[in-house]
Amino acid sequence: MKKALFFLLMMLVLAAAQAVSGQEYYATVKGGALHLREQAHKDAPSLGRYNSKTRVQVLYDGEEFCKVKTPDGKEGYMMKEYLDFENGLPPKEVTTPTPAPTPDPTRQNALLRGIDPNKPMLALTFDDGPQPGSERVLDALKANGARATFFVLGKNIEGNEATLKRMVDEGHQVGAHSWSHPNFREVSESVVRSQMTRTMDKVEELTGYKVTMMRPPYGALNRLSRRQMTDLGLPVILWSLDSLDWQHKSTSKTISTIKSKAENGAIVLCHDVWDTTGAAMETLIPDLIAQGYQLVTVAEMMSFRNAPLNAGTEYSFLDIAKIEPGLTPVPLNTPSPAADNQ
Repeated sequence: MKKALFFLLMMLVLAAAQAVSGQEYYATVKGGALHLREQAHKDAPSLGRYNSKTRVQVLYDGEEFCKVKTPDGKEGYMMKEYLDFENGLPPKEVTTPTPAPTPDPTRQNALLRGIDPNKPMLALTFDDGPQPGSERVLDALKANGARATFFVLGKNIEGNEATLKRMVDEGHQVGAHSWSHPNFREVSESVVRSQMTRTMDKVEELTGYKVTMMRPPYGALNRLSRRQMTDLGLPVILWSLDSLDWQHKSTSKTISTIKSKAENGAIVLCHDVWDTTGAAMETLIPDLIAQGYQLVTVAEMMSFRNAPLNAGTEYSFLDIAKIEPGLTPVPLNTPSPAADNQ
C-alpha cells in the first residue's frame, strides 16, 4: 500500500515538473499523406507532404489546424482531423494582429477636400519660380479653389520668400527644380546633389515644408544623376503635356494648347515666370473646371495609385488603370450627426 502511494506521489511530482518545464505534445498523421501548410488554411502553399504514421510535435492548437514541427525540422500547419493526438492538445496559438496600414495623409486630405479619383483629374505644374509672376498664378488658383505644383529654383527664393510661403500656406505642392538650372547630364554627381539639397533645405528652412518630388532642369537626367535622386528619395516628375508657354509667351496659345490636349491623368508643364502664363491661368483654370477636371497637385493625383512612387523613377502622367479601386471622397458639407436626446 505504501509502495503504491509512493509511486502515485512520484507520478504526480513528475507530471508537475513536466508542466512547469513545458510539456511537449505529439500526434501521428492518419488516413494517408498530409500537407504541411505555410499558414492555417487549406489553400496556403505546401511545405511538403508527410506519410501516414509520421509523428509530429504539436506546438499550438487552432480551430481547424494545429501548428506542428515535423521530424525534418519544418514548422507549419496541419489539419487537425487527420492527426491522432497522443497526449492531448497544447494551448491555443496567440497571434499578434497585423496593424492596419497607415493611410497616406496626402490621399486622405485629397479625399477630405472632395477629390474623386474616379472623375477626371489634371495636375498643373509650374517651373522656375518663385518669381513675381507666381503671384498672378496663385491668385487664379485661389479664386477657383484649385491646387497646383511648383517646382522651384533655389536661387529665385531670395526676395520671393513671401511667395514661397504663400504656395505652402495655400495648400500647393512645392518640388525641387535645382538651385540654378544646370543640365544634370553635364555636371558631376556632387554638383547634382548640391543643387538639390541646397534647394530642399532652403524650402524647409523658410516654410517647414519637406520636398518629396523633383523635376530636373530641361527634363534631363542620366544614370549618375538619377542615382542621386534615388539616394535622396525623390521620384522624378516629368510631364505629358507641354504648354510651350516658354516658347511662344502667348496667353491665347497657352490656353488653346492646354485645352486642346488636356486629358485625365495629365501632368501639364508651365512656367510661373511670364505674365502671359498668369493671364492664361485666369481663363484656363475655370474653363478646365467647367469641363469636369479636378485640378490637383502631382502628389495628390499620384497618391491614388495602387502602389507608391519609386525614388529615381520618372513619371509623366497618372496611369488611370493603376488607380486603387474603392476610393471615394468625403461628401462636402456633410451635416454633423444629430445629438442623441435619449
